[in-house]
Amino acid sequence: MMKKTKILSAVCATAILFTGCSSDDDTPEHIHDNEEIHEFIITQTDADGNNPMEYIFVAGDAISDDVITLRPNSTYNFEVTGMMSHGANDEEENIVGEIIEEKEEHFFVYEKTSSVDFSLIRTDDASTTRADGTKIGKKVQITTNNTGSGNLTITLKHEPTSVDDSANNNFGSSVGGSSDVVATYSVNIE
Repeated sequence: MMKKTKILSAVCATAILFTGCSSDDDTPEHIHDNEEIHEFIITQTDADGNNPMEYIFVAGDAISDDVITLRPNSTYNFEVTGMMSHGANDEEENIVGEIIEEKEEHFFVYEKTSSVDFSLIRTDDASTTRADGTKIGKKVQITTNNTGSGNLTITLKHEPTSVDDSANNNFGSSVGGSSDVVATYSVNIE
């Protein structure tokens, strides 16, 4: 019985010693490989920059409630203006700035259904162009052709192993990595 008490006392003393010496600085910070985006926002303007419209995709939805309505034979500017995430203390923050700072690790891939007839070019400036000259696709210009309805999907890729901004008629392609967000919008050209 005496032997068990001494061993138990030694174990308790050791536990107290290690617990007492611990500090908050020793706790590893939790780091996310992917951004936890709960809202994705694109802003559309006419070719001259007028008539802004904002379209929001909420994570968890199959498709946005916002329908992008365009005119045939017209040109529009689209820009990713918001990627809302929960930061420290569960406060909402727009992480677009972080994506720009980490542009070498991010890339937007655009896809559309064949029932919507428009072309796309990437119009990124130096702030959203990678060191190798690849435009990440934060800003694009869309030129519509005929009327039709379908979907536009925008995927933010995180740490892809390779990207091509000119693939698929400038809609882009990537290999590897993971998806921070996949946002799908209904599009009507009427």
